[in-house]
Amino acid sequence: MNKKQIALTVILFFFGILTTTQYRSHVSSYSDLENQEQEYLAAMARELTTKKRLIDSEIIELERRLFELENSNSSSKVIVENLTAEINNLQKINSTVPVKGPGIILTIDNSSPVIYTDLVKIINELWNSGAEAISVNDIRVSSRTYFYQSDETYQMTMNTNLLDAPYSIKALGNPQVLKTGIELPGGIIDNLKLYGIHPDINTIPEISLPGIDSVPSYSYAKEIN
Repeated sequence: MNKKQIALTVILFFFGILTTTQYRSHVSSYSDLENQEQEYLAAMARELTTKKRLIDSEIIELERRLFELENSNSSSKVIVENLTAEINNLQKINSTVPVKGPGIILTIDNSSPVIYTDLVKIINELWNSGAEAISVNDIRVSSRTYFYQSDETYQMTMNTNLLDAPYSIKALGNPQVLKTGIELPGGIIDNLKLYGIHPDINTIPEISLPGIDSVPSYSYAKEIN
């Protein structure tokens, strides 16, 4: 086996791992779904669909590039460099690696009567405003992130992590665009103010966000050849 065949074998191995990753995100219901705002649920569904299409398009593009590289006369080094760049991009989308860059930090203090749907709406509004990566209390938001709130104690949970106030939501992207988007008149911030919640929003030249704690594994979802 020559060097190019070895490189292609390594590439196809990592490509197979990436293409088995499927987009999945849900929010555990604090109250019966039938009693939640239909408009909000529809908006959330549209947002999730958009994100799934983004990841799907990235994987399709990676597959196309791999095909081109396999059928070209490029050296093994060029093949590895090109595919590595694509893999890194997918890792950022799937929140598997730490990232840093400019953005905003939105803080909600201990005295604010926040519920989990408030956090979900803020996160969705940040995605809609162009955020490229988001964390809550230094826990990275990914395609598999979910929130839950106890009926009895009102304790909020993000994935398997307990969330305690103050809540710090960090978002990477164009700071001014993110700030303008989250503060749109009639939007989530104005709605929170009606309940006495006044988030503190600051633009920051560089913010660091962690990657997710562990990459999900799949036992039943198989690649379609």
